[in-house]
Amino acid sequence: MNTAPTPSTTEPTRRRFSAKYENPVLGKRLTIGGGSAALLGLLLLFAEPFSGLFFFLGGLGALAWGIYTLRGQGVDPKKAAKEAERAEREARNANYAVTQATNRLAEAKTGARALITYRQLEAATKRYFPTQSQAKLREAVDSIPFDMARIGSPRFGSIGSTSGGFVEVFRDYVVFGQEGYDVDLTTRGQVHVDGSIQVTSHVVTDQRGRQQMVNQQHDMRSATLQFTSAQWALTAPIHPDHVSHARTLVQQLDTLVESLKPQAVTSADLKSMLDGIVNNSSGQTATQRIEELNKLRYSRLLTDDEFARVKNQILGL
Repeated sequence: MNTAPTPSTTEPTRRRFSAKYENPVLGKRLTIGGGSAALLGLLLLFAEPFSGLFFFLGGLGALAWGIYTLRGQGVDPKKAAKEAERAEREARNANYAVTQATNRLAEAKTGARALITYRQLEAATKRYFPTQSQAKLREAVDSIPFDMARIGSPRFGSIGSTSGGFVEVFRDYVVFGQEGYDVDLTTRGQVHVDGSIQVTSHVVTDQRGRQQMVNQQHDMRSATLQFTSAQWALTAPIHPDHVSHARTLVQQLDTLVESLKPQAVTSADLKSMLDGIVNNSSGQTATQRIEELNKLRYSRLLTDDEFARVKNQILGL
């Protein structure tokens, strides 16, 4: 009667002169350090026999221990368990960081916040998934989903701040580090410059006793770039030498804001609006038409006398 062979429960036979588990880092350090110490001991044997012998024997011992450690086989289960636990913890932290950044991007209400949070998400994927950051970034963005057009606003330019970072001016928003706001019809930019370059003079005497007047400049200037609107304000200190570039960015943004404003109402447009109100082309009640008329007066498109005249026409007086 044949019987199945009993599985062996014994560990693999260890090599001679080898540790039970491998430890390459410690082994390399001991081998290199021991070899260096033994060589130093040989060099010192003739000049300082006692010190040389001490270094030589100590180096041989470290070298032997290093080789013993390098020849170890297998991985220490306790060490492997700690490494697995560390890897699992790092994976959880990485996924948590990317998830948090993705949630912030999904909650971004403005274009500026969308750009800032998108950059935070991009930085998180590069930090925690360096070899597959682009794939992780696309996966996170697709999971929301997110319209990339929100962060595709053309950039007019940027300027460095003396406090660190850059002020970036886009067509639709202004961003300074983790602070950013959307451009609206009330947005304005200003560049402030204070102080001046002061020159002081003093006499310098050389080794031959000759005196010479030397002028020294002291830059006492300070400059600030500021953007404001009815809802927000952003201020950044800049280098005075960059004022010209800052004013160019401000001019570009001011020109854009002006172009977004509604065009002025012509007399023909106003006559057409009044005829529509009087003739009730929209089917509104008299009260509703008078409210529309009142809006034109508050917009300073009608004088009080014109308002009264058209109101009487609506009421049939």
